[in-house]
Amino acid sequence: MKQLVLPPDAAGQDQYVLRGPDYHYLVHVRRVEAGDRLMALCGDQRLCAEVSRLGKEELELTVIATETLDRSPTSVVLFPFLLKSNKLDDVIRQACEAGVAAVVPVLGDHCISRFHDASDSQKKQIRWNTIARQAAQQSGNALCEIYMPLESRAISEWWSRRGPLLFFHQVPIQPSDPLVKPGLHRYLAEKSAHLGLVVGPEGGLSNGELADLQAHGAFPVWLGPAILRAETASLAAVAAVNIILQERSQWTVPMTV
Repeated sequence: MKQLVLPPDAAGQDQYVLRGPDYHYLVHVRRVEAGDRLMALCGDQRLCAEVSRLGKEELELTVIATETLDRSPTSVVLFPFLLKSNKLDDVIRQACEAGVAAVVPVLGDHCISRFHDASDSQKKQIRWNTIARQAAQQSGNALCEIYMPLESRAISEWWSRRGPLLFFHQVPIQPSDPLVKPGLHRYLAEKSAHLGLVVGPEGGLSNGELADLQAHGAFPVWLGPAILRAETASLAAVAAVNIILQERSQWTVPMTV
């Protein structure tokens, strides 16, 4: 369900006058006309609104009904590592469309992409927030929050054990491997309000990063034998977790004998 994303600080209004990019989106992309009804998101409220006035450069929306946004019981936070070129843009767009609550970009040992300076980081932050807003408008999901990038060794401290933290390992895990842990279903069997997903860059997670994540209680997950691009791995991880969470009431994890 497509929707218009309004600024959270505009909540509580009965009417909204839209100009600029929002006007262009509704009139030239959505092709709305006077009298049309549409859905809009404003903070934690979903609005049903009608185009009450349509001019050449602005339009007016009148709110007809309001309801509280129905959020997932498990808030998923994705920690994707920086990727070369603009590949992280696609990761953020796809993750937001898939319904993650937040994205925290990570600068890791094997990252090829780097920020040139503070200005470069700020520009990327603005672009990523724009991408998140566009993804919310396309998908109908809640607006995904984009945090400032952090160093890979700071993930555990940032996460602060608020729920399971899973890192997706890039190589086959053999029975003798110390990374062997229960499968994804077992990790998600117990309901948690928060779930963190860490996906490494081109070249994967370094040995130091793996050791640090494990030392702070993160759990390894393997996505299978196919060699995935880093940007594909993020989408695969989010999709796998989403399906399991959505169908959690339909499956059980056998008890260990």
